[in-house]
Amino acid sequence: MASRGYSAAMQKLTEAQDFLSVSISDLNFLSSSILSTKKALDELQGSLRREEQTRLAADAREIALLQEVARLRVLLQEEREYSSRRERVLADVLRRLQQDEQAQSHKLP
Repeated sequence: MASRGYSAAMQKLTEAQDFLSVSISDLNFLSSSILSTKKALDELQGSLRREEQTRLAADAREIALLQEVARLRVLLQEEREYSSRRERVLADVLRRLQQDEQAQSHKLP
């Protein structure tokens, strides 16, 4: 009887040991899965940070370009105004020269 009890106890101990081995194996698999998931999440977070930095740099370039466009528009408008004034002055000078020539031609006998 003692050997039967010993045998039953050994059987239970073996079953418990097998159960623990399977549980440890499952825990190791879960731990590995968790570490892999954490690594993937860290990589995604790094990618998001890089994308955010890229977006911020693009936004800064866009703002700089818009400012440059505005500056160039102001310069173009100033050039147009200057050109218009210059053309008026030149037309006025030409008209005066023509008037002077006509006056000179009328004075000559």
